[in-house]
Amino acid sequence: MTSAHEAAFEAHIAAWLVDHGGYRRVKVGPAGAGPSDFDGIAGVDTADLFEFIASTQGEQWDRLVDSGYGGDETVARASFVQRLASQLDKRGTVDVLQRGVVDRNVTLQLAFFRPASGLTPELAALYEANVLSVARQLRYEPGTSKTIDLGLFVNGIPVATAELKNPLTGQSVEQAMLQYRKDRDPRNRTLKRVGMVHFAVAIRTRCR
Repeated sequence: MTSAHEAAFEAHIAAWLVDHGGYRRVKVGPAGAGPSDFDGIAGVDTADLFEFIASTQGEQWDRLVDSGYGGDETVARASFVQRLASQLDKRGTVDVLQRGVVDRNVTLQLAFFRPASGLTPELAALYEANVLSVARQLRYEPGTSKTIDLGLFVNGIPVATAELKNPLTGQSVEQAMLQYRKDRDPRNRTLKRVGMVHFAVAIRTRCR
């Protein structure tokens, strides 16, 4: 796929997710301006993570910072990211999203699910506070220039990736699948956690 075709395909999918899929924002990888929000070593988007925590669990976070880290916000953030990363490695993404993470005897939820009914406004508000984002050209492997076309995140935690191909330039879904098998290290921290969903996507063309 040429870079122009790939960029247009990525942009279209990302824009649709924001306009129609409930995603909050699009982030662009190496080509974007400014530092990346994605911590490739921990495998977490720290900006989305702490935005979600601040808007949904401010009191719990303040208690963790004060009682667990002596009031040092910077140390608390760095330590919690490492705690979250270790729990993702140990328990898996689904379990962490469902049950949250305990740090210094403080439990922080990493996602809120749609309530069974709309009779409890507080639960509905928590569900709406989830931060969904899509990253284009996600630089997933620290210390390299390797990127993956799209990464999908829930509250800073990657839950899916996608490789995009264009049949008009001679590339196919099968090549995307081969790329996952041969060119993506299955031991990579981010890709290993996202093992539940990797999409191989080809542009559907229509002849007139």
